[in-house]
Amino acid sequence: MFATRDNGWNVNRHLLLIGSALVITIIMLFYIVNNILIHRPVIVAGFDKFGIKEIYPTKNGGEEWFMNMLDPNSDPRTVNTPKMTLNADGSWKVAFDNTNNNNQQQLVIPIQYSGTCCQDEVRYSILTSSGYDANKIIVDQQELERRGYMQSPNDWKNVEMTGYVKLISNTGSSFATNNGGWTWEARGARHFGDNAPDVCYGTSYNAHILWGTGDVRWEKEQWHDHIVTTGYHPSSAISIGKFIGFKAIMYNDVQLDGKTVVKLEIWLDPYSDNRWHKVYQFIDSGGWGNAGQECGGNSDQIITWGGPLAIFRWDEATDVDIKDFSIREIQAP
Repeated sequence: MFATRDNGWNVNRHLLLIGSALVITIIMLFYIVNNILIHRPVIVAGFDKFGIKEIYPTKNGGEEWFMNMLDPNSDPRTVNTPKMTLNADGSWKVAFDNTNNNNQQQLVIPIQYSGTCCQDEVRYSILTSSGYDANKIIVDQQELERRGYMQSPNDWKNVEMTGYVKLISNTGSSFATNNGGWTWEARGARHFGDNAPDVCYGTSYNAHILWGTGDVRWEKEQWHDHIVTTGYHPSSAISIGKFIGFKAIMYNDVQLDGKTVVKLEIWLDPYSDNRWHKVYQFIDSGGWGNAGQECGGNSDQIITWGGPLAIFRWDEATDVDIKDFSIREIQAP
């Protein structure tokens, strides 16, 4: 009896050893195939040309734009460029006075030319290296989902938008006091019109931060100007009278079931010391929005495509200092 038990124990122990050896062999083979036989280039986030920390690395050969800190008024890759004047510290001032008197400061170039409309709106728009060609742009959202871009394959899609901003004064209106802030947006073209198809050019995801409280949220413009929003989330980045750094990051991510979702992140440098913190993340995986059918999409259409314009936006700020703006196409994690 005891010999039989010993033999059974030995057999089980041998089977256990063989099984363990097989598991170890499989793990080693997986490591060799994925890390040695298949070459995977290591891409590490660093610092951009202004010395600002990158959250995600620039895609190899990807689109990039950096504000011309020597002469931003003459940049051929910007549209609706506000008139800027150089400050002593190297930053640039965007100021206006809408009283239309002879002592007015330099006016913001309006986005629409209809009397006094829009003199207090800045839409500092950035082109990719492919420029803007309305003849190549499509707006049907089902086709956009299949194609992946509005105008060109290098449209702004997976991007990290960065800027340092300081509010000195605003109009004092109820809007400026309670809702005024900075908005970085991408994944669309020009925002205009009242009916489809004109309104369908104006898709975007918008990262927004309030001047007075630092509260942040994400907005989704399904078309111009039908916008759905998340709730506000607090941060310590109050930009009244001091510079803050503000990053909007958006990139596509494919889930295990094959569905493409969009990850949206807001990062802030509250004290302008290059110490960045992620303060809010939201994932658009569907169920956000109810009007995509206006432009041929699902009611909650996820904006998975790129667009030829990325926009740095603010309203009713009469005196603003800005510096070190950039947009980089990122290597999505």
